[in-house]
Amino acid sequence: MFSSRISLSQLLKRRWLIYSLLLLSLSSFAGITPNKIKAVFIYKFMQYTEFPQGKSGLKIGVMGNSDIIAEMESIWKAKEIQHVSFSLINNPQEVDQYDIIFIPENQSQHLDLVLNAAKKQGVLIIADKKELAEKGAGISFYEENGKLKFMINKNTIDSKKLKISSSLMALGTVI
Repeated sequence: MFSSRISLSQLLKRRWLIYSLLLLSLSSFAGITPNKIKAVFIYKFMQYTEFPQGKSGLKIGVMGNSDIIAEMESIWKAKEIQHVSFSLINNPQEVDQYDIIFIPENQSQHLDLVLNAAKKQGVLIIADKKELAEKGAGISFYEENGKLKFMINKNTIDSKKLKISSSLMALGTVI
């Protein structure tokens, strides 16, 4: 006889997967921008990542001039998330003050500078180029067959003392 019980993590995984697939399929019909989708993913990454103890709020920085910051702000505002601040980062040397750093594809040449400057533990670096996960970013977006996917660099995540839920790990490609 089959059991109808599912664990909380399985339920959360299914709910997030359905939500993500719905969002991705709606994006082609409703004109939702790729940056809006990435902003939703970043929001979910934040929810499914455990940052080191002692954090009273999170600081999110976006390298260069990108309109994704406006998309993130609107999502956090709609969700009434407090204790999260957003800033554009113009100098890679400033990254050490942030907890999450997003590197748009047009800023990918700064990855090495960001990695050298972001020495503290607990910094999640999210990049908008697949190869950057292989070069040290914690998470990288990429497109495959017209669908947005993400890659997780487990060694980088572990070295930064971050804990990503198994549900999130199951949804991404882990390297």
